[in-house]
Amino acid sequence: MTAIITFLNTYAAGLTILITLVAGVYKFWQFVNIKRSEARQCDYENFHDLVGKLL
Repeated sequence: MTAIITFLNTYAAGLTILITLVAGVYKFWQFVNIKRSEARQCDYENFHDLVGKLL
């Protein structure tokens, strides 16, 4: 238990930065996936509107 506490005290700043970066990358990945999904939905609707107008 003492080794874990010593490790955390020694590398607290580095671990904080690492955790922050991981959380930031995860949120960015979620944002990109949401925007990609919205773009696909928009393309799908535009395509079907165009097909409907042509027929």
